[in-house]
Amino acid sequence: MKKFIFAKDRGIFHKIFLDDILYLASSKDYVLIKVADRRFIVHTTMTSMEKRLETHNFCRTSRAHIVNMEKIDRIQDHEIQIGNDRVLIGGRVYRKNFYEKLKEWQV
Repeated sequence: MKKFIFAKDRGIFHKIFLDDILYLASSKDYVLIKVADRRFIVHTTMTSMEKRLETHNFCRTSRAHIVNMEKIDRIQDHEIQIGNDRVLIGGRVYRKNFYEKLKEWQV
């Protein structure tokens, strides 16, 4: 199982360990990959990234976001807190899938 990806950002390939990714956010034909101390903007789709990350601890929470389940600090009112950032949980289908995956982590 792959533990990292290479992301091309501004002509440079960066090795990003999956455990370091906080979340991904989409903007048209680009995806922002947020890690603790920086962000990378890559030319790809959320669907492509979702497929690459689905066997890891990532979950799509809306059309625009995929979160690393291990990095979630708090969930309240369909909003996820990851560090200083907030990510919304989208519509009914995304909410249902997210809360199903969350059950795997509940005690």
